[in-house]
Amino acid sequence: MTAGARVSRGALPTPLREYLHRLDVAARHLSFTARQDLRSHVWTEVARTAGPAPTEDRLVRALDRLGPPEALVPTPVGGTSPVPRDPVVVHLLGCSLLTAG
Repeated sequence: MTAGARVSRGALPTPLREYLHRLDVAARHLSFTARQDLRSHVWTEVARTAGPAPTEDRLVRALDRLGPPEALVPTPVGGTSPVPRDPVVVHLLGCSLLTAG
């Protein structure tokens, strides 16, 4: 990053940090390895497109070129993201199965 972007050494520029956060949220149903592969893809494309010392404007253009992070995440086999189960329901179901079974 150039001095104009005002990012401290080692800190991620805000547009990249926000993009990666959205990617992580959208990819939460994927395995750790698949999520890391997606992040690696984003880093590689941004580095290739924006260059070694990008301005914030070039970084934003590189991220725009990738498209929305949610579009990079493959859809789960069932077609939609699995809804997490309420632990109370699972516990009660398990207890009733143990009692009845």
